[in-house]
Amino acid sequence: RRPRTLKPHAGRQRARCSFHCRALGQPFATMSGMLEEERFDGMLLQFAQQCQGIEPLLDTMFSFLRRKTDFFVGAQDDQAKNTVLRMLEKHQALADRTNAEKKKVSAAAEAKAAERKAAAKAKREAAKAKVAASAGAPAPPP
Repeated sequence: RRPRTLKPHAGRQRARCSFHCRALGQPFATMSGMLEEERFDGMLLQFAQQCQGIEPLLDTMFSFLRRKTDFFVGAQDDQAKNTVLRMLEKHQALADRTNAEKKKVSAAAEAKAAERKAAAKAKREAAKAKVAASAGAPAPPP
C-alpha cells in the first residue's frame, strides 16, 4: 500500500474534503498528490505565454466566457461583475498574506545573517587581540 501524503482529511471525510477545503480557501491534494490549486498550471502557463501580457490574457479569458458560456447572459445585471471582484479580492488577500510572510522570513534571514557577521567580526577581533597580547604589543582598540 502506498503511504498517504498531502491529504487534509482521512477516511470517510475524504469524499467531502474537496468541497470543504475549497469553501475554506485551503489547498487540497488530488489523487495524484498534486495540489488542486496547481492542477492546471502547465496549461495556464502556456496560455499566459501565448497571450504575452496580463491584459491580453484577461481579454482572452473574458472573450471565452462571453462566447462559450452563459457567464454574462445567464447572470443577473451585476452578478458576473461581483463574481469577478469577489475572486479578485480573494486572491489579492492571499497574495498580500504570502508577500507579508515572505518579507517576514526574509527579515528574519537578514537578521540572522547580520548576527553571524557580527559574531565572526568579534571572533576575528578577539583573535587579533590575542595575537597582539602574545607578541607583547598593546592591543589595538576595537
